[in-house]
Amino acid sequence: MIEIKSVVQYPDFEIIERLVRQILHKFYDATIPKEHTSYFINKYQTAEAIAGQVKNGSCYYLLKYEGVDVGYLGLVKEDNLVLLDKLYLLEGYRGKKIGKKAIEFTTRFAKEKGALKIALIVHKENHDTIQFYEHMGFELLEIVPNHFETGQIIENYRMEKIVGTD
Repeated sequence: MIEIKSVVQYPDFEIIERLVRQILHKFYDATIPKEHTSYFINKYQTAEAIAGQVKNGSCYYLLKYEGVDVGYLGLVKEDNLVLLDKLYLLEGYRGKKIGKKAIEFTTRFAKEKGALKIALIVHKENHDTIQFYEHMGFELLEIVPNHFETGQIIENYRMEKIVGTD
């Protein structure tokens, strides 16, 4: 069974931070310098950083599979769109329809918030994830360079999905 649980308390932010530390290095270190991944985690994905983001309007969710914390989702409502800011799963739980459920959840969230579309940024070398998003109805719009304080520049794709008003 797949469960999506809203996260609003610090102990849950700590669970997300543990997931982050398990997922991001394994996933990104092959294409992005390890030091940059560490910088990103320490600046944006610690329990304290997540608490600050939630205080400023971001919504975080734990993704559970058969009662086990296996990933997380981060959403931000911006004007007429919802930014799918984070969607990460532990490697052993990919392919179990958890990502599909997360996108369906995000689509309902967007409709409830009156958004016209869902936008996301995905690393251009993340081919499997890009294919997944395309399968879920997202269109690739443009290349977006992301400049970090470390001097690192990462090229990403911006993708969007129109949300029906039914």
